[in-house]
Amino acid sequence: QLFWTETGHEPIVIHNNEHDKFLSLQKAKAFSNIVISPGPGRPDRDEDFGICAQILHEASVPIFGVCLGCQGLGWLYGLEVNTAPGGPVHGRLSEVYHDDELFDGITQPFNVVRYHSLALCASDQSALDFPAHLRKIAWTASGIVMGVKHVDLPLWGVQFHPESICTEYGAQLVRNFQRLSREWYSARAHADDLADMPMGAHDAFEEDVPHQPARQAPRSEGMEVVFRRVDASIDAEDMYFKLFADDE
Repeated sequence: QLFWTETGHEPIVIHNNEHDKFLSLQKAKAFSNIVISPGPGRPDRDEDFGICAQILHEASVPIFGVCLGCQGLGWLYGLEVNTAPGGPVHGRLSEVYHDDELFDGITQPFNVVRYHSLALCASDQSALDFPAHLRKIAWTASGIVMGVKHVDLPLWGVQFHPESICTEYGAQLVRNFQRLSREWYSARAHADDLADMPMGAHDAFEEDVPHQPARQAPRSEGMEVVFRRVDASIDAEDMYFKLFADDE
């Protein structure tokens, strides 16, 4: 939904076991970007990660991994995936520090929401030894990896959830990823005269076009979003119980 809102292009959703569907669309050059989304399980288990490992290995278009997708990027290119330091978190708000152009225009630090039990970390909680082709680009105050990138390939990943309502600058992250994608395509265009650019990439990443509000996802007939604005700093869990604790 966040990518649809920010780009104006409805994403094609493919399950990680739909190999034939993905390969058919890939052959037709239908993708200008790929997002490897959050999900249950581990990236080192084929039944959990499926075709995502092949997608990251080929890196034929810019890829943005979120949560499990970030872990998969790190694991595939040489990092360990183990139980996260401090144990599982679900809806945990954390401050994240960063050092990469993926975070251009984002404050230092900024608040993100984390939902994960695994992380890119050593089994004994010692400092990770990053391979030369990977770089840590975001982390918590305690040093937990919150973002990685490949030095040579168009691969970025974040451990937190940009789409969460309490994550700051989620839309900015998506726009930054779009910009980095345009730059990657532009560099390739100079090298191969646009020969390999996927269909639709020109339109999806047209240079120098002011950002316009994207068309909204279709709404179900007879339904509307009901919300209440609270002009105060509140504890989200406390507010939830006060509003909904007595609901069946």
